[in-house]
Amino acid sequence: MKDLEVLLLDAPTGCGKTSAILEWMQRNPDRRYLYISPILSEVEDRIPDALDGLEVEYPVEEYDPITRVSSKSFSLLRLLRERKNISFRHSLFTLLSEQHLRLIRDGRYTLVIDEEVNFIDAYRGRYTPGDITTLLRSGWIEVDEDNWGKVNWLYDGMEDDTQYTGLKAMCDVGQLFCSKNNKEMLVTQLPMSLLSSAQEVVMISYMFDKSVLHAFLKLRGVRFKDFLDVYPDAHLLHTEKEWKKKVRGLISIGELPSTKRVKDEKLSLSYRWYSSSSTAEQRNIVARALRGVVEKHGAENVIYTMPKDAHSPEVDGRRNRRRVYSQWIKDSTFLHARARATNLYSDRDTAVHAYNRYANLQLVSYVSGYGGEVNHNDFAIAELVQWLWRTSIRNMEPVTFYFLSNRMERLFRKWLEEE
Repeated sequence: MKDLEVLLLDAPTGCGKTSAILEWMQRNPDRRYLYISPILSEVEDRIPDALDGLEVEYPVEEYDPITRVSSKSFSLLRLLRERKNISFRHSLFTLLSEQHLRLIRDGRYTLVIDEEVNFIDAYRGRYTPGDITTLLRSGWIEVDEDNWGKVNWLYDGMEDDTQYTGLKAMCDVGQLFCSKNNKEMLVTQLPMSLLSSAQEVVMISYMFDKSVLHAFLKLRGVRFKDFLDVYPDAHLLHTEKEWKKKVRGLISIGELPSTKRVKDEKLSLSYRWYSSSSTAEQRNIVARALRGVVEKHGAENVIYTMPKDAHSPEVDGRRNRRRVYSQWIKDSTFLHARARATNLYSDRDTAVHAYNRYANLQLVSYVSGYGGEVNHNDFAIAELVQWLWRTSIRNMEPVTFYFLSNRMERLFRKWLEEE
C-alpha cells in the first residue's frame, strides 16, 4: 500500500464543516470528487444542489444486462467510467469491488468522507470463539500475525453449504482478523484500498483523534494532517472555543430524585451490567428514572439511550427478561448510543444518557495487541457528544441533559468547560 495521508476537517456540529468543504470543492472544479455521506437526503439533494456547477450525480437502481440484476453498485460503475463527480452513501462505499477501486485510481478521484466509516468493527456473527480455537487446533485456519492477524482458510476438503461455509467466505475476501494476544477476539476490517485508491482523502468529523478508527488507521501507518493547514483558503464559521462559549449557555444538566438515586446507588450501567450482572430491582431503578424525566418533560420531547439489548422487547427471537421497561417511556424515543449524522431528533430538547460507555473489548484487544492505543474515556466523550448533538442543541436551542452514570456526567462537564 502506498503511503497514505488523510486530511482531517475536525470541528463540532454547527461550525460549518460541510459548508467549508462544499465551497472548497466549488473553488477546485478541476478535480474529480467522490462525496460519501451516511444520509440519503445529503447524497441525493443537498450535495448535488450545493455543487450544481460540478454536476454531481448519484447512483440509482440500474439494470445490469450481464447479471440481470438491478443495483446501485452497477450504476456507480457506469458513473465512474464516465468520470462523473459522484455522491453516495457509506453503505455502498463499504461494498466497493476491485473494479470500482481501479476506476477510482484511474480517475484520480478526491475522496471526501463525511463522518466515520467503520473500517474496523467487532465481529458479531454466528461463529463463536470456540469455533476459532477448534479450527486453529485442527489446522483448518491460520492467523497471519505478519499481516495484522488476518485469518486464512487452509482446509480445501470441505463440502459446500456446511457449518463453516460462511466463515470460509469471510476468510476468502480477507475480512476476518484475530487479536494478537487473544485469538478469541475477532474483528472485521474493510480493505485499506478503499482509501489508498483515491488521489486524496478528506475526512469530516469531530474529536476524530479520540476514536477507535483513528487508533486503528494510525496503527496501519496512515498519517493525518489538518485540512485547514493544507488548504488555508477554507474557513469555518466558528472555532471550537467560540462554539463552546455559545453552547454552554444553552445546556442545562438536569437532576430529579429518581435520576439522583441511580447515581447514588452507583449502578455500573455498563453493557455487561445490563446484560448479566444487574438485578431486576436495579433495572427498575433505571426505569423509574426514565419515567421521572418523561413525566417532567413529556415523552414527545425525550430521547434516551442504553444498550440496545436492554431496550428491546426480544433478544435473538426470545422475550427479553433483562429488559428495562416502563409504560411511561414507551412513547419517548430510544436512540442507539453510536448515533451520529442524523437530524431526525433535532426537535427533542431533553436527552437521558443511561449508558456507561467503554470501547468494545474486541477492538481494544486487537488494536492494543498490535501496538496501538485506545483510551476508554476519550472514546466515551467523543461518542457522547455526538449522541447529545442529535437533539435541538444542534439548532442552537436550549436543552436539558440527564446523566444516570456519574462517570459520563463527569466526562461531559470536564469537556464542556475545557477551552
